[in-house]
Amino acid sequence: MTALSAARVDALSAAAEDYAGRLSPDLLARLAVRPEGERRRSLGAALLLERAAARHLPQLPHPLERAEGKWGKPYLPDAPGFHFSLSHAGDWAVCAVSDVPVGVDLERERRLHPRLTARFAPEEREMLAVLTQREALRAAFRLWTCKEAYTKCTGRGLLCPFSSFLAERPAPGYAVQILPFPGEGYHLALCLQAPACPPTPVELVAL
Repeated sequence: MTALSAARVDALSAAAEDYAGRLSPDLLARLAVRPEGERRRSLGAALLLERAAARHLPQLPHPLERAEGKWGKPYLPDAPGFHFSLSHAGDWAVCAVSDVPVGVDLERERRLHPRLTARFAPEEREMLAVLTQREALRAAFRLWTCKEAYTKCTGRGLLCPFSSFLAERPAPGYAVQILPFPGEGYHLALCLQAPACPPTPVELVAL
């Protein structure tokens, strides 16, 4: 089982207290101190997770309680075999759930800073160097989303330097795919700890 959902968050209330009862008090307290845009996006991602958990594991109590693993990767103590990953960018939030470790990343195109491409593997930097500026921008963000999805899937984050692996072939036992996304200028990648990624459509949700 692998499922992916996305929702626009620009119409959501940015007031954390408006979600009392729908999200855990601990989560709401942590989100309340974030800047408004980030808070709205995080609220949207959390609501998507609540929805996905209710669909796939209806016996779970809500609001969900989260914990963090060895390297900070979140999980649900009441359902440790239910894997999830959240991401957000711009006006969108996404949630991926699976019965195997999963990572998802959503990025919105912006100015390509040299420090970003400097973190890629040598082969990837060589590939970007021969592209036009527009092509390089799109390709760089495709690579970046794949790398983010992989490190989120492993849970190691910054402990796994982006230059140490190739975006679309990160490591044996992991599969990464770029998925179409409805938002203009956005890039979406999904990673599973599995031999391959099954076709995974993005379900658009109204929160």
